[in-house]
Amino acid sequence: MQASPPALQNIPDLDALRLEYKRILQDLTFNCKPIITSLTILAQENKQGATLIVREIEQKIRAVSVTS
Repeated sequence: MQASPPALQNIPDLDALRLEYKRILQDLTFNCKPIITSLTILAQENKQGATLIVREIEQKIRAVSVTS
């Protein structure tokens, strides 16, 4: 399943941003350039949520490390 690209706009609600980033990140189960690009664009367009985005990435890494 491929993630649809996020709207190229700022998401002012930080919780909505976190949930959207997490939703797309869950689809990243292999090296998939379109998903990585979507995550990159979402992060670039929403720098105010950088701390939340990093936290989601760290949680994903921990979850994958445990199951690997």
